[in-house]
Amino acid sequence: MDGRKRCLLLGFACFLALFLQDCFGEAADRYADASLQSLMLDRKEHVLDYKNDLGDDVLLRYQDIGLRGFNRAYRFLSGRMSSHNSEQELMRVHGVSSMLKNTVETHQKRLEDGLPVDGSFRRERDLYVRRADTLVVSFLERDMLHRGGPSPSGDLHSVRGRNLDSQSGKYILLQDVFTDLEGVASAVEKELRRSYPEVAFHRGGSLGILDLLQACDEKLKEGLGGMQWAEANEGTATWTLEPRGVTFYFNPPSLGAFRDGIYTVTLLFDEYPELFQEKYRCGPLDYCIELMPQMPVRTTLGDGRNISVGVYDSNPGLLIDCGRERFQDASDMDDARLVLVSLRDGRSYLYAACTVDKVYHDLRVFKLDGKPVEKKVFAHWGFRDAPVPRQLPKWRILSDPGDFLLTMDGPETAEEGSLTHRFRVGTDGLPEQVD
Repeated sequence: MDGRKRCLLLGFACFLALFLQDCFGEAADRYADASLQSLMLDRKEHVLDYKNDLGDDVLLRYQDIGLRGFNRAYRFLSGRMSSHNSEQELMRVHGVSSMLKNTVETHQKRLEDGLPVDGSFRRERDLYVRRADTLVVSFLERDMLHRGGPSPSGDLHSVRGRNLDSQSGKYILLQDVFTDLEGVASAVEKELRRSYPEVAFHRGGSLGILDLLQACDEKLKEGLGGMQWAEANEGTATWTLEPRGVTFYFNPPSLGAFRDGIYTVTLLFDEYPELFQEKYRCGPLDYCIELMPQMPVRTTLGDGRNISVGVYDSNPGLLIDCGRERFQDASDMDDARLVLVSLRDGRSYLYAACTVDKVYHDLRVFKLDGKPVEKKVFAHWGFRDAPVPRQLPKWRILSDPGDFLLTMDGPETAEEGSLTHRFRVGTDGLPEQVD
């Protein structure tokens, strides 16, 4: 082959490579909107311990959410979150006495029925932010109820999704997001049967998906979107609007028995674009999703991969399931807070902020690039704010990979106190200090 032909072929190869790169880049960012900016949120935790008349331990734990600082442009969103937090406080003030009374009755009933009583009654609510930007704030509340001892169905678990318009602070309803609700119900049912092929859903032929979803919206329109005990979510469906799609959750026993747990299914923008209104068929270029343990998240990453990422409690450590790759973290950790981070350049990571030795914080960073999962440790840094006397513990929510706060909290800071700095995700995945 002469030099001229070789140059022509080389030039064509370079052109083809650039063309394919542009195509894949456009496909990967097809539903990313550069105008959307992340909002900074904080989370506070309330923990109340009681003893009932029989000496049982009774615990009530729940979390608040709010914007960091005040921005007049998002005052309505801030007001909605304040209302949500006030409703939780009312549930505590007016609900604890009845809760204590109920624990005594349940204790005595278990003894009468010959059932064991372990002396522990717990109501816990955790909050997971699915997205927080200038268009949508969406979070998932997970309720856990333990009724004083083991039961055939186990502890009661249920979830509730909350989708807020960032400008108006109003709840976003199904009709706001979707073009065809019947089509949504059909797509959800198809994905459910594909995701759970071994399950014989107890509703028989039609699963009644649309009825379940519309009932969720009706509660919001009737003003029942605030705090409710876990039992109120039994047999309901709910959803969250995420950076690259919508996830639907079906609390037991809506589709199956209590012991079957929560069924989930995700409709991604790039798989069902015709079902989404244009306004909500997008998300930020870089995004974060908080993961609930034991419940995988399905999304489109910055490199264009549609993938399911799940984190599961195991012994020892955490088990990370990312497509074809699995990683067992054998290190000791408690109270891991898990965040999926997707960047516009195609990189993706799992950030796991955890407690070490019951005292200090570490940040574990796992690289998720379709190859064997790699782990790095950013020791003695975490999302918990510096402790303030007589104030509730506060955690910063990671919503912007390019701008977040971490606080140092390790043995070397024991004397001088905690230190807080501003970071971004660095080229190696670890936080890179920018202030």
